[in-house]
Amino acid sequence: MSEPLPGDVVPSDPEEVHTEAELEALAEIMPSLEDTSESAADASSWPREVLDPEEPLSGQISPPANQAARQGAATATVVRAAGIRNGGSVIRPSTGASVRWTPIEAVADEYDDVQRLANRGYRCLGVIGNASHLRGSGGHTPWCSEGWNGRACRFGKVYAIDLTAPNMSGLERWLVPRLRNGAYKWVYYININGHQYTRKDSFRGTYSSADHHLHLSGLAGHESDNSSIMRDWENFRTSGGEDMAQVPQAQWDRVRKQLDAIDDTVHGGKGGAYRESVLRKDHSDQVTELKEYVDQRFDAIEKKLDALLESTSTTPPVV
Repeated sequence: MSEPLPGDVVPSDPEEVHTEAELEALAEIMPSLEDTSESAADASSWPREVLDPEEPLSGQISPPANQAARQGAATATVVRAAGIRNGGSVIRPSTGASVRWTPIEAVADEYDDVQRLANRGYRCLGVIGNASHLRGSGGHTPWCSEGWNGRACRFGKVYAIDLTAPNMSGLERWLVPRLRNGAYKWVYYININGHQYTRKDSFRGTYSSADHHLHLSGLAGHESDNSSIMRDWENFRTSGGEDMAQVPQAQWDRVRKQLDAIDDTVHGGKGGAYRESVLRKDHSDQVTELKEYVDQRFDAIEKKLDALLESTSTTPPVV
């Protein structure tokens, strides 16, 4: 039997159909992450992670009330016993069918590294989505529709992971240039510190995002790629790295607010805000100093020329 494509309706099994209450109970005991919007609101061409919920099929019959809890407990047991690589099973809200899922290799690698680095401030916020995520078709679901460039995501694979790490601002400054230079080819897009960077423009643009954790979303066709982003960042961060990566998080937060304020000032109010700003006064003072310096240089050159002309005109001709 061929593998269904993302978004295909899977025939429902009356023995695996669940009510809303049972789905919520399942979400409570499943490994899951908070309900966040992973996609940038102002990047309309970007595949949105959480769209309108898929309509449930009609005529479904609910199983015994404790069935979802039994299946959820089994899923949680699988994940606890074997890490994330063995995945588990999850109920698809649109069909009520149980779907077996495993993470792509890069997601599993990042999960394993974060577990090893937990005592240094690293944490996984989630891989498989909660009930709200599962009503969509983003990277935290095993029916991900975020394929790109002619490649579709593989049904049953989870392509996304949410993480936190020490010095998130430093991590952003370190990671984005590496993505632009071709590192970590499995990454489709990232959200971090309220920003989004995507492969669609070679990670050159910066879009807004509701996520302040690190959301890594994988690229269809790279399911077997390995990854070492968290491990590489920890090595860089603790081995000296660039000095800026060692700046405390609170200081980077202050700098970011200042830069955002400058950006708002320069681009806001059609220039009116800039004309009234301290930044404009600073620029004006710099221009004044430059003009004074140029005038001084011209005066010095003019005096030298005058002296040279005068000495030339008073010197007797050589016989």
